[in-house]
Amino acid sequence: MHDALLIDTHLATLGALPAITSYSPEGRLEISGKVARQWSHKIAGFLRDNVGAEPGDRLAIDLPATWRAPVWALGAILAGIHPDLEPAGSSPGAERPGRAPASDWVTDVVATVSDRPETIGPWGGDVLALGLGALAMRWPGELPRGAIDASADVLAQPDSMIEPPSPADDEPLLVPARAGAGVGQGIASGERIAAAARSGEDAIRVALAAWLAGGSAVLLIDVDDAETGRLVDVERARLV
Repeated sequence: MHDALLIDTHLATLGALPAITSYSPEGRLEISGKVARQWSHKIAGFLRDNVGAEPGDRLAIDLPATWRAPVWALGAILAGIHPDLEPAGSSPGAERPGRAPASDWVTDVVATVSDRPETIGPWGGDVLALGLGALAMRWPGELPRGAIDASADVLAQPDSMIEPPSPADDEPLLVPARAGAGVGQGIASGERIAAAARSGEDAIRVALAAWLAGGSAVLLIDVDDAETGRLVDVERARLV
């Protein structure tokens, strides 16, 4: 079975159990397997039906460390769309330390999902504005000209894909996890892992590796070293 379909099946099996838990200055947030799967299916349907993306297209994911980043990556993969992430080592943008302006690296994609849609350049395809609030049901404030309210439009999609998933066989995001390399190295089957997530890419790689191993992920976002040990113990996770 394709890796993305294994993840999809795993999330369905988790049901009400946690698939991803995040700790950040905003507090603790837990997303169940059922909810993560529903969001990934909604996103896949949205990309196919609203954006008109086709298998082989690319979606730029310009998001910070958040639970939303991995479900967008998984939704894209299930629709046969390759997620593009900010390249490692990109120079930080002045307006958001640690993140390069999207216009610096986004190019030749069908769409870009972003919490800062005003930074998307002319090569970013459709601009998908995403609110990051825990209960965000629409884009907060006025949409930039031409942008799509991805928060509202994704929410309106069915909880399950109408067309069957069509993941690509060569999805590079899943190769390291399958090979037990990178973040996925040494993850035991069903293990709950915790990791510092400093970027959307971190969140995506940690969550996908955990899910592919049949486990769950804890994202530690802006958590200091002293607090990290306590939270890892509380969550009964292993720090990677």
